[in-house]
Amino acid sequence: MLTVAVVGIIAMIRSVVSYEGMAHRDFGTPARIATIVEWFGRIEKRPATDFVAVTDEPEIFGFPETRVLPASAIPKEFVDGLWGTSGHSSGMAFADWYSVLAHYDEQHQLRAIEFYGSRYGAIVSRDPVLRPKMGGELHQLAGAPVFITARITGEPD
Repeated sequence: MLTVAVVGIIAMIRSVVSYEGMAHRDFGTPARIATIVEWFGRIEKRPATDFVAVTDEPEIFGFPETRVLPASAIPKEFVDGLWGTSGHSSGMAFADWYSVLAHYDEQHQLRAIEFYGSRYGAIVSRDPVLRPKMGGELHQLAGAPVFITARITGEPD
């Protein structure tokens, strides 16, 4: 588990790196892309009910059903980078910054996984036109079979 000191150091380092650079580092390297593609397939095979549904209104995310993925369901390299560490493993059912969300359609089929961050994040889907509902500049980092699109909404002051 990350200590408060380590989290503080990571936050300080992140503050001097551009959000675009952080998005590419988190989601766009060949190793990360391979991990995301394999992981997306594993989450696709799991029933939606394996994860806690968020209590936020569905229109916030643009999908009929959104669920929070706990840290235990996220590859270690993302959790070590603070994604999915906002306390959801304890059963919290709301979307918070750095949450990793699974978005489902009406038939409870996985449509996308979203790394939900305030200044940057990403959406992962088999559908090349799916985009996060939150605004921002989009950067496609990977294509078929799984599309990874980074979203950047701002740069550090």
